[in-house]
Amino acid sequence: MNQVDFLVAHPLKHHVFPLAAGIRGSGATMRLITPFYRKGLGRMVAALPGNIGKKAAGYHYNGLDTAHVISPLAWQLRKLKNGGDSNALVHEFDDYISSSITCGDLRARVLVTMQDYLPKSVQAGRNAGMLIWSDQILNSSRSATDRILAHYNKAGNQPVSIHSESANDVILSVADIVTTPSQYTLAGIEDRVSTSASLHVIPYGVDNQKFSIKVRKGENIVRIVARANNFRKGGHLLLDTLQNCGESLQKLVSGRTIEVIVIGTMEPVLAERLRRESFPNGMIVRAAVVPHMSMPDMLASADLFVMPSLSESMSLICIEAMQAGVPLVITPYCGIDCFEHMRMGVETSDNVEALADSLTQAFRHSDQWEEWGRHAAEAANALGWNTYENSIASLAKNISSKFLAGKA
Repeated sequence: MNQVDFLVAHPLKHHVFPLAAGIRGSGATMRLITPFYRKGLGRMVAALPGNIGKKAAGYHYNGLDTAHVISPLAWQLRKLKNGGDSNALVHEFDDYISSSITCGDLRARVLVTMQDYLPKSVQAGRNAGMLIWSDQILNSSRSATDRILAHYNKAGNQPVSIHSESANDVILSVADIVTTPSQYTLAGIEDRVSTSASLHVIPYGVDNQKFSIKVRKGENIVRIVARANNFRKGGHLLLDTLQNCGESLQKLVSGRTIEVIVIGTMEPVLAERLRRESFPNGMIVRAAVVPHMSMPDMLASADLFVMPSLSESMSLICIEAMQAGVPLVITPYCGIDCFEHMRMGVETSDNVEALADSLTQAFRHSDQWEEWGRHAAEAANALGWNTYENSIASLAKNISSKFLAGKA
């Protein structure tokens, strides 16, 4: 591969496609290398009927020319063979990228990676004289981890896993440019980056058109859509809160049925709780795995969105709910910088007492839900993926003029 200005490398999907499209929009030369994309074999798989075709078809971005994407056949086959997101695939992709940089097959002035997925590649890029751009996608700082562990300990449960930040610490220490989607994410890394690093907060986007649909809500049901299917997302807090204040919430809606739909596969310990626990009469609590293509309808049918998360970076589903015109009850750890308390919903904290108070407060102001949802949608309108791309393009131009001018 001829040397390009920017090489974007990532083993998974996340938001790497609009990130790469934004860099390309700056006018700089760019290549994205990723295990799977809708080109070559990937295009053939995307044409297949059923779920595999639908999933493969999603590995595409309208703003990204396939000519600027490298998705080797061997890696497409590897991705198809194991279903995709295994740790083994991530580590092997890191080995592949790092060796390709070391031997000169991949050459660039700037290497762009996400979080700590490719530590060997970052080191190889640094050794090859590349500038390092680290895009941070999750707040896994010590303070956030300690807070999450405290929740597990209080509940008497063992955490599913404890992620080490050692690789990310090294990446952050050598990164020349660091991007985060929120002030909360930035706060989790500020003490770990080089003093010479250039730091930027660039919020993620939302598909404005896709999530702007209107659905008639049921008159006899108050529907709460919640993203709280595991401990990190506050699932234990939600279940405890609904048990504690479910009856009082029903009184506030004059005895109408309250339906709570928890989006996503429930963490086993929470799934067991949901199976065996009973809730007040007139309150239905269930989990639902909802394909992303069906999420606009689900969110637009909601009266209230709840996410008592312990730590995110910038929750995309929160922005999607806002675009759908749904008021929110969320923690500051969701990373939604544009959220305004008592104007778009209620900001809560990561404990049962606070969440109960916040839900009660929200229900007491149910006459303002439509207005809150309108304000939320107005804020989300300014966070389209086009806006994200334009911000990334502006940063890439700045990098080209400040760091790459005259660089061989």
